[in-house]
Amino acid sequence: MANLAIIRVRGLMHVERSVSDTLNMLRLYRKNYCAVVPDTAVYKGMVSKVKSYITYGTIDNETEKLLEKRKQGDNKFYRLNSPKKGYGRKGIKVAFSNGGALGDRKEKINDLIKLTDGVKRRNTEVRAIAAAKEMPEAERKLTRKSQAIGTSKDILEKRDLLKKGWSKR
Repeated sequence: MANLAIIRVRGLMHVERSVSDTLNMLRLYRKNYCAVVPDTAVYKGMVSKVKSYITYGTIDNETEKLLEKRKQGDNKFYRLNSPKKGYGRKGIKVAFSNGGALGDRKEKINDLIKLTDGVKRRNTEVRAIAAAKEMPEAERKLTRKSQAIGTSKDILEKRDLLKKGWSKR
């Protein structure tokens, strides 16, 4: 029997009580949470009730193993990132069949899960530190100043430094 991957696409505001309860029963507490459930009549009914807040589809074994590898603790849901290039050209209020994000994606849900990179990223600080080590000292000081102060004067100084010969990284 195949499993369904269900991803909550829309947020928490202005949700009907019965829809909110159904989303909680599916363990979709927040936006970009994913739950993998069996493809039974009970879950199909729940999915049809909240179809204007979620996207779903049949998940293959490879993607399910990818999610299981990234599972944290005993949770029965997965926290995903937003997709790298968004949910679709028409956004999160339009059905998938019309170019949006909501509703049944069938097998294309696997592509969406792979675009989300699995779980929430926590290594942005590590990347920032690595990039700072590669920068010249003068540019690093200027970057810290502009982040702390954020004035247009600092930005102009940085531009002038770059024009004088510091390469942008």
